[in-house]
Amino acid sequence: MRKPVLFLCGLFVTFFASSTAAQEKERKWHGEIEAFRGYVWGNDVHVGDFVVYSEEHIKLFRDVKYGAYYFPIITKPGGSFGMNYEASYKLGKRWSVGISGMSFYNKVALNEASGALLLCECVGDYGIHFWDHTLFALRNEANPDAPIPYWASNELLLWTANSFLRRTLKEGNSSRLSLGLGIKVGNLQNQRIEGQRHEAFIYDYFVGGLHFMNQVKLQSVSTTRFQLFGGPSVGFEGEARLWGFGLKASAEQAFLFADAYNKGHWTDVDEIHAMAGPQGGPFEDAGVMAVYDGETKFRSTQKMVFGATDLKLKINRSIKNRLDFGAGAFISMISGVTLAPRFSVPGEWSVGNGTAWVWGEKKNITIAGISLSAAVKF
Repeated sequence: MRKPVLFLCGLFVTFFASSTAAQEKERKWHGEIEAFRGYVWGNDVHVGDFVVYSEEHIKLFRDVKYGAYYFPIITKPGGSFGMNYEASYKLGKRWSVGISGMSFYNKVALNEASGALLLCECVGDYGIHFWDHTLFALRNEANPDAPIPYWASNELLLWTANSFLRRTLKEGNSSRLSLGLGIKVGNLQNQRIEGQRHEAFIYDYFVGGLHFMNQVKLQSVSTTRFQLFGGPSVGFEGEARLWGFGLKASAEQAFLFADAYNKGHWTDVDEIHAMAGPQGGPFEDAGVMAVYDGETKFRSTQKMVFGATDLKLKINRSIKNRLDFGAGAFISMISGVTLAPRFSVPGEWSVGNGTAWVWGEKKNITIAGISLSAAVKF
């Protein structure tokens, strides 16, 4: 969807500029590309905890001291590279038309074993608390100390394109202030994945001395996708030059409308094997005895109204009034968007006891960072 939108906006700019060629003597194209390193705030997700439960029996089991330690598992976004861009055409002294936008992708992924989070001298049963439910390690006679592998990830994708008409409000010898009105479109996607593996092993479970092994995989995958959001935008831009350097600051606010498509898929796969061999191993797989494959799906659509704010500050240096090279900082904020839903098992593993998909929370997402830019005029 992105390429057709950009093409249509570019076609509009070219057509509009060409149609006024006979009336305007002063025409000036301006193209700029900006690479940035951006960091995300507001999308930290506390997906679960690593849990250690312990009991201490005192006075011949008449008194019991017990407790649990919880170590949070959080998908906290780091930095990623992205791009801002702008292309404009000047119509006379005060008017210009153009297109601007950004593209950004961020992903954080954890892939650990439960013992890696053991930050205290805890002794007891350990487990993973995902989906509002704690699962402790299964009985494993072949490897009693086996950790519980788990994984979690969170992806955020955002791109925007803003077609604008800009008018200079005030201009001096070395300064300029302008107002821009436009239509902003774009796409926002968020996906989160959480999962864990368990293994149970019991000696001499089947007839003939075969052992029981159950390999369990639990995973939830959920996505929120704004097919195409859009709405009006308004912004101010100011420029000043001093000692051969330029200072540019801009602020833009957009009011956006979209349909958010939400879906989730939770799976529970138990694969039971018969294993041959002496106790302690080595073992040989004697065949799959049974496979239990469960799933819970979720799909919905919701109307969204939200705001987008962009603030930029940049210092640049002009070379022969044709090339500009600069560095700056920016903040992009998206307010009140619902992100990917989550799976919840508050009671027993059954739908009747509350197992369900839960709507994602409304969040304010902020992307901020520093940038390097290059611009050309012709």
